[in-house]
Amino acid sequence: MIPHRLYVITCSVNGKLYVGVTSRTLRDRWRGHVASHGDPTATQVLYRATRKYGIDKFKMELMSHMGNAEYLMGQEGEILATWKATKKGTRVFNIK
Repeated sequence: MIPHRLYVITCSVNGKLYVGVTSRTLRDRWRGHVASHGDPTATQVLYRATRKYGIDKFKMELMSHMGNAEYLMGQEGEILATWKATKKGTRVFNIK
């Protein structure tokens, strides 16, 4: 089984969050986000924000490394739903 990781990216300017799951190391996944940040055709909300505020205003942190992709993707959805419902003012970059 390929190990998977649940991570969060936080914008220090506005406190918005992005939650993701990856099978890559966090370092490699961050490099992917940085590459997309530099790609003007990447139109996802996160990448528009990194171009607006600067990639240096974003920090990636590990939340879990349980290993099971399906479990972590479920956790990702639960975290997003919880943050949207209970943390008034917390906004997320995820569209889900």
